Amino acid sequence: MADLTVGAVNDLLGLLSTAVKEEARLLGGLRGNMQFIKDEMDSMNGFLRHLTQTESEHDDQIRAWMKQVREIAYMAENCVERYVRDIARHDGEGLLDTAYLLLLHPKKYIMRRNLAKKILELKVRVNDIGERRKRYDVKVPDGPGLKKAAEDGAAAAAKEEKRDAFRRLLEQAIPDSSRPAVPSSISEEVIRQLPPHVRSQDAPALVQATWKKCCPPAPAPPPDGETLRCIRMLLCALYAYRYKTNNLELDRLKKIVLGEKGGTAEEIKLKIEVLDEEEEEGGTAEESKLKKKVLGEEEEEGGTAEESKLKKKVLGEEEEEEGGTAEEIKNQVMIFCYSLLSIPQKSCLLYLTAFLEEKAISRTSLVRRWVAEGLVGKEEGRTDEEVGESYFNDLLFRGFIHPARTGDAGTVKSCQPLAGSIRTFITKIAKNENFVIDLPIHLDRQLTIRKKVVLSQQLPPQQAASGCCWSWRDVVGAMDDYCGCCCCWRDDNPMDDLVGFLNSLPELYRLNVLDLGGCRGLKPRHIEAICTVVCLKYLSLRKTDVFWLPPTHLKKLKLLETLDIRETPRLRPRDVGRMYLHSLKHLLAGRYVDKVTGEELPTARRTSAEVSLVTVRIPSRIDEMTSMETLSHVQVSEDGAELGRVGKLRKLRKLGVVIRRVNRRGAQQLRGVIYALAGCLRSLSIWVTQDQGGVLDISVLQEATSSLVLENLDINGRIGTSLPSWVERAGKLANISLRDTEMSGGETLTRLANVLSLRCLKLSRRSFLEQALIFRDDVHFKALKFLVVDGDTITSVTFAAAGAAPELEKIVWSISKPHSGDLISGIDRLPNLKEIEIRGNFNVNNLLQAIGSLTDPPVTSYRCRYVYLSDLSDITVVKKAKSDTTLSVPVGVINQQQQ
Repeated sequence: MADLTVGAVNDLLGLLSTAVKEEARLLGGLRGNMQFIKDEMDSMNGFLRHLTQTESEHDDQIRAWMKQVREIAYMAENCVERYVRDIARHDGEGLLDTAYLLLLHPKKYIMRRNLAKKILELKVRVNDIGERRKRYDVKVPDGPGLKKAAEDGAAAAAKEEKRDAFRRLLEQAIPDSSRPAVPSSISEEVIRQLPPHVRSQDAPALVQATWKKCCPPAPAPPPDGETLRCIRMLLCALYAYRYKTNNLELDRLKKIVLGEKGGTAEEIKLKIEVLDEEEEEGGTAEESKLKKKVLGEEEEEGGTAEESKLKKKVLGEEEEEEGGTAEEIKNQVMIFCYSLLSIPQKSCLLYLTAFLEEKAISRTSLVRRWVAEGLVGKEEGRTDEEVGESYFNDLLFRGFIHPARTGDAGTVKSCQPLAGSIRTFITKIAKNENFVIDLPIHLDRQLTIRKKVVLSQQLPPQQAASGCCWSWRDVVGAMDDYCGCCCCWRDDNPMDDLVGFLNSLPELYRLNVLDLGGCRGLKPRHIEAICTVVCLKYLSLRKTDVFWLPPTHLKKLKLLETLDIRETPRLRPRDVGRMYLHSLKHLLAGRYVDKVTGEELPTARRTSAEVSLVTVRIPSRIDEMTSMETLSHVQVSEDGAELGRVGKLRKLRKLGVVIRRVNRRGAQQLRGVIYALAGCLRSLSIWVTQDQGGVLDISVLQEATSSLVLENLDINGRIGTSLPSWVERAGKLANISLRDTEMSGGETLTRLANVLSLRCLKLSRRSFLEQALIFRDDVHFKALKFLVVDGDTITSVTFAAAGAAPELEKIVWSISKPHSGDLISGIDRLPNLKEIEIRGNFNVNNLLQAIGSLTDPPVTSYRCRYVYLSDLSDITVVKKAKSDTTLSVPVGVINQQQQ
């Protein structure tokens, strides 16, 4: 019996020994497999970067291989990050270490073993893809060369200025379809703006022919908005076309639009050679015959049909062929415009198909999603967000995305993702690029998530906040909405479907972005489930009813880069104060409320109301979040101790602080932050909400002013009788906003005029002590383009000198009650003024009646636009002549009861 027992034990030990050795071999190869995948992906990345820099088109074979690389890279990134997070820090891969891990830490052992098997599978797939490229000879195609290197900041800004000017010219030359006057052709002024190398490639003839075929004159019906937008896209593409030769799609467009009139280049060359040839009696019979045929000296009936056709082609006598239809031309214009985008830009554009259900999307939110999804290319000397912003500007200029909301300074704040014919075109491209009938899997899943989010947004408030479902058991996460009755184990909540969908995703699928903005019924169990999606890089909880963000759950999101918790009224500030996310780059918080009632204020009511900014605390370990780039808006404690830790964030670009109690210690800490971050901070927002009348002194910065790179400054509350002197020496400061600062108007205007880079000045409520604002002879705003006045504290603005604001283009004034006298005087001293926009709660009938008797001047100097304050939609536009030197609001046009 003992022998049998010993034999059995020996057999078991032998099996265990073999199993442990096999497991050790599997786990021992983990590090080597990771290195192999890294090396192979580095090689593929170099090949892909070379592909993205070529000017030539990519055929189906290259696109198919790139799709495979994209898919494997997507899964490999998840495994690599899990390896770094869970495996790499645990040393030991030998036999004893494997046995130790198996016996003492079985849970970690299983996790490591599963990951090792997945990495081994990935290694095989990566190797297959590399071999497949060699087998099918996938290589960089021959092309005109490499693309230009990235531009520096100054060059990029200058290019944007020129593009804006060209876009404004197009808006005037090619009006919307709603306007009755449609020109018969593209103006010569527009054609002259195209680059010389483009004009030399038959671009004028191409543009005019496209216009003629897509926008025929009367009695044909006028062109619709989609057609006019397509023409503008073509002109913008030609304006940005930097190649010296035609690309394939441009050749196709010319063939469709221009037909074959005039013959080929070879036939034209033959014609020139024949016409220039001197008469030689000794010429051959064939040469003489050809010459006569070409010059028409031989009777036509003596030649063949081909010869007659050749003659007509060469002499340009052949009738113009019909070419393509208007729809074919518009489709080829789209293809041509799309072909000029870089590969990362195309990826960002295709990503918009995930927002087919959205009416508008925030610009900054879209750019950060692109970054989180890894769609933005790397450029030396620029952050990912800066590169993404340049992509957005390029897509906007080329007409692929359209503005939904524009800021006071002309900056697009939100966009319509895909509209009209562009929606159909891009959706089709997304399917073709991925060789599928439906949308690519990743975009389709994002679209599914958005549909579930929209369904949750429609949840009635009573159901979202039902009392029985918010039990203490739900708060601690022990049970799912159990309140003692069987019907409450789970309520009818769309968020449950969303969590179920997230749980059903494949294990290797990377969900980088999750936007729950506006969701109702978001409960602790949902937050706990969301925090298990450890690969998240972008999480938005904006405008949700979430009230609990436990740090124990949030800490699982080790890759999270963006957390948006703006306008979350039920969220506890202390949860964020205890939060620690090492990879976090953007923390967005705060909500605007009425100081008196505490109600949340929409944008339209922030103009005249007493506004308070309520927000969360600064995380106590903020100094350890070294990747932080945006911290907006966060509350500072009474002594401002957290600001000392904020000063250690050397990558911080945007900072917004809320100060409730003003004292010398807090002011000193804030000055220290500005000094410490002088070389990186681009945007600074300071809200002083103290009611006791304290003044926040930030006037002294010593030598730091020489290195300030600040571009945007927003101040709410009292910081002294004038702006600090260091503002004058901030060489890149372009936008300044003042609200309730109660400064001396004359002294502050003088100091602002010394900010030579200032482009936009916004004055809200009691920004100045004076009601009448006067730009005197000694005040010269050399670069100011936009002046914005919000509220009724300032009652008039006078430009007393010709050089006060020579570059001013637009004035925006929001009013909520009648004003007696002139709002603006000295308009004739603004040579570049193009528009004055008056926003208010207008009585439309009275307004239209008051301005109805006005006639359009023969020459328009500027326009006066009347706009609803509630939604910024247009009411009417009045053209003004140069003789209209003042502007006032007609009596009886303001609805005072809506103040």
